[in-house]
Amino acid sequence: MGRDLTYTPLDDENDWLFAKVAFSMNDLFHSQLYHLAATHDVAEPVHQAALRTMSSRHPVRGFLDRVMYQAYAVRPVGDEFLFNDGGLYDSSFALPNFSGKKFATEAYWAHAGHFRAAGFYRDLADRGLVGCTYGPALTSFPFYSTVSPMVDTIEDFVREFVAYYYPSDELMGQDNELQSWIREANQHAEVIDFFPPPLVDSEALTSILSHIAFLSGIAHHALNGPTVGEASAILPLHPSSFNRPLPEEKGIASLLPYLHNETESIKQASLVVRFNRPLLEEQKGNLPQMFSGIQFLSQTDTSVKRSEKRFRDRMLAISDEIRAMEFDEKGLSQGMPFIWRSIDPRKVPFYLCV
Repeated sequence: MGRDLTYTPLDDENDWLFAKVAFSMNDLFHSQLYHLAATHDVAEPVHQAALRTMSSRHPVRGFLDRVMYQAYAVRPVGDEFLFNDGGLYDSSFALPNFSGKKFATEAYWAHAGHFRAAGFYRDLADRGLVGCTYGPALTSFPFYSTVSPMVDTIEDFVREFVAYYYPSDELMGQDNELQSWIREANQHAEVIDFFPPPLVDSEALTSILSHIAFLSGIAHHALNGPTVGEASAILPLHPSSFNRPLPEEKGIASLLPYLHNETESIKQASLVVRFNRPLLEEQKGNLPQMFSGIQFLSQTDTSVKRSEKRFRDRMLAISDEIRAMEFDEKGLSQGMPFIWRSIDPRKVPFYLCV
């Protein structure tokens, strides 16, 4: 805080509530900038390397084209509306747009942009959040328990997809376009911590494609997308900024002077609702439809089509489970005093939306 103040539950009610609001404000800033570094900036160079080296008819290129639908819209939208001087970012957050860009850039190089290290299971394990051999285990982890079945479902389909086109690892070594893509991603695209050439392991290709699908269809929306409008930016206690400087001492009489007034509240609400996609299910753009495109499946055999059906059915079942969540007799859901439904497959896009 203003003078490195440390807050605890033992403080006065207003001070402790202010500390939690300040944490939420910083978390909102972090999630919106970190999502650029951890999803868009990781997936884009891998896809761009494919655009430079692969025919549009190549199955790997087709896979990437499918899950990278609309991905590059973030660039013109960001330049014109979000990160332009005096734009939506400047008028919403406490730090100016160039500070946000600096934060995202530093996060990319430090960790977020490291392709293999940022994989779902490895990242959580490296941070000691799952499978940790020291200290107490987390009593509840809604993100992990909700998302891990989705990640496994993606990997199951991708493994079948890869096996159809590459029934032997030898065929991968003979695919000049595939090898050119891997070299391009490592050399000119400079993807950090990518799989090195030559790529002759079907499990490695499965990991690459599964991770891109995870970034596009899950990770992005856990940080951005509908999560913002229904969880991380809900007013009045999740403001994008305070309306006065941070306190120099404890003893806040009222939080109201720090929080958004009517004008600022409407501005924040109008910004976050732009990330909602209410017609995804009708437009077949939600997560269960990630691999259901007629053109995408047209060159595959029955095994891949059946795998896609299993993928779709499993994602819909996961969605049903999420929508059926309720509080237990202790007033908890997944061990937490809230019901976490942000990553409901039916309401998140399968692609990197803006």
